[in-house]
Amino acid sequence: MKKSQLSEYLYFILNKSFKFTTVFRSSILLGLLISSNLSLNAQSIIPIFNGSFEKDRHKASQTPFGWYPYGDPKTSSPDIHSRYYTYFDVTQLPSDGDRFLSMVTRNDWSTEGICQFIETPMLTNGKYRLMMDLSTSNDFQSRLKNDTLAKFTNPARLEIWGYNRSQELDSLLAVTATLNHTDWKTYSLILTVPMQINDVCIVVSYPEGTVSPKPGNVLIDNIQNLEEIYAHPALPTDPNLLQEKSLEDLANIIEKLEPELISFSETSSMLKVFLSVPAVEKALKMQTVQNYIYNSERIDIIQHIKIMDAIGAKKLADIVRRAFRSYIYPEQATQEDVDFFSSVDAIYQQASTEKSLLKSKLQFLEAHKESFLEEIKTQLY
Repeated sequence: MKKSQLSEYLYFILNKSFKFTTVFRSSILLGLLISSNLSLNAQSIIPIFNGSFEKDRHKASQTPFGWYPYGDPKTSSPDIHSRYYTYFDVTQLPSDGDRFLSMVTRNDWSTEGICQFIETPMLTNGKYRLMMDLSTSNDFQSRLKNDTLAKFTNPARLEIWGYNRSQELDSLLAVTATLNHTDWKTYSLILTVPMQINDVCIVVSYPEGTVSPKPGNVLIDNIQNLEEIYAHPALPTDPNLLQEKSLEDLANIIEKLEPELISFSETSSMLKVFLSVPAVEKALKMQTVQNYIYNSERIDIIQHIKIMDAIGAKKLADIVRRAFRSYIYPEQATQEDVDFFSSVDAIYQQASTEKSLLKSKLQFLEAHKESFLEEIKTQLY
């Protein structure tokens, strides 16, 4: 930046009251922080092979390529449908690509399922996310064992099972709600793993509490890779517990998450603003504004003024702005600035800067609490 340009910029910072329009405020917030080189350790991704069933030809009673049957394949084989050819009067199109799968429940308690060996096992006490697209058909009909044509349109749901090969034990990892929609919806299932898991099974099941089994169906597509969920030690196991935290405790938790949150490109500008406040608190802590001005880099002071304005600490920002003019650029200081720093009121306000900044920070957090919690849940749970 040329010297003349820097001078004009400093003049703007020091003399404007920061009564921004909404658009201008947004642009300031978006450019508020210096980009960070911090990076989050890559989360573990466990590939799922042929999760969209594109490596198959359409065929009834066929286990998809790369998967093996759950249960007895003679009585419980799913069906592979295509965009161009479906079975059993199913009318849906795939949600992804050209293929999708159907699995059914029956009136004799027999169901269908598919399993896959995963080369990278899920680890004991880990948490993983499994996403897939699900639907159900209101037109599905097929013949029962007695050759009676029946509608397979009763409610059903999916269960996710894990299998440990060395111990020859299985464990129920997640269950969907009962499906009642014919449009495709993406389900995000959280798998809590009690032991090492080598195989994942996706099994159609009856609604909870079923006494008399009835024929039903579930359509499946776009099974995505397993993703290990990042577990930060500062976060409670249950994300809903964050709602119960006091503003002070919640502020402390969010500040501990700063390296992770700042590394996400999706982190909002408002949350980045909040994450930048501790740097201002540290700079102003236990010293007068005058000492802060003398002990800080000028570019940092300008940055801090922006942050204080952004969180609504207007009075404190004004004190720092006046001090900057008075002590660093006296040729730009007004008589009002000089008079201010010779008054008793100035001494009192300088002494209470730390308390003033904390109050503004918590008010800012309270105003944006719901959106901040939603970001944390989305990115770190």
